[in-house]
Amino acid sequence: MYENTAYPILKYRLPIMGLAALWIFIFHESEHEWVKVYFSPQWLSSALYFIKRIGFCGVDIFLLLSGIGLVHSIEKHSLTSFYSRRLKRVFLPFFVVGLIRMFVDGWSLSTFLRKIFLYDFLFVNINSLLWFIPVILILYLFFPLYYKYFSNSRRKILFTLAAFTVWLVFSLLMKDTLRGDLYAFTNRIPIFLTGILCGWYMREEKLNFRRPWLFLFVGIFFVGLILAFLTNYRSLYLLVPISNCCVPTFLLATSCTVLAAEAFSLIDRFYIGKGILKILSFFGKMSLEIYIVQEWLDDILRPRLIPSYESWINNFAFINLAIAVCVFTAAFILYYFTKPRNFSIFSKLSKTAD
Repeated sequence: MYENTAYPILKYRLPIMGLAALWIFIFHESEHEWVKVYFSPQWLSSALYFIKRIGFCGVDIFLLLSGIGLVHSIEKHSLTSFYSRRLKRVFLPFFVVGLIRMFVDGWSLSTFLRKIFLYDFLFVNINSLLWFIPVILILYLFFPLYYKYFSNSRRKILFTLAAFTVWLVFSLLMKDTLRGDLYAFTNRIPIFLTGILCGWYMREEKLNFRRPWLFLFVGIFFVGLILAFLTNYRSLYLLVPISNCCVPTFLLATSCTVLAAEAFSLIDRFYIGKGILKILSFFGKMSLEIYIVQEWLDDILRPRLIPSYESWINNFAFINLAIAVCVFTAAFILYYFTKPRNFSIFSKLSKTAD
């Protein structure tokens, strides 16, 4: 079913991405007051809402897995092929949806170009259009340069710690100068660099997560939960601005990824477990497209559905289901029609570069 590898994180990369994608999807829906499901006892309802509330941690999981995956990708392909693969996988669906929104939402051509080529992201507001796509594009752009020096360093951990130090000094020095919303981007740089470090050790087969280490990651997970609660509900300032998207999500992303990989390796032994993994893999393949279409379709559908159903039962059964079906269907269509094999110009470029 999956690549035969000794590392569960690599073996179950797609199901982990699918789990993260669904977590982000639920987080976006939980931001609206009409999405509520009540359980008894009350603590269970509160706990579930808290898990939904911190669903933006799924972004950090994606960045960790991206860092791991990029190490394996850049070692297999030329630089030209590396960039062409990133463009056709990330920028192409971003461009297509931006083009559709230009006509549907009445954007001018200049507005479209500012959003697509990241001007608004860098100089206006990161939420101008699908903030995660510009983040990943920028990280992909600078990854080869960083990896060149990283791979040549003799002590990879010290090199990564030095990069962390540069990031921290920059974050602290610029906190009164850098636009506040950009910290939602810069705060995710450490988890991406950690992914690169882990990816290199996995490629060199020097990383071993033996069973006793799992207890450490369980501890890291609970520490991350506590800090997430304090930063989200008690306004705890922790290290840098927008503290809830830094240390807590770093701890949760690393621990959740390791623990989810181990859990998937256990359930993969059973028939029903294999079915669950296939479903999660399906969502993992379309994770980018799900993110791209969700917020836009949600804003279109929600105002039209809310007046029809007032009770929470109808709310959950009809509104949530209707939006989920529309989002996943649109994501599948976008995924299919922007697949690299459907665009010969990209395929030819990759083959030529290789």
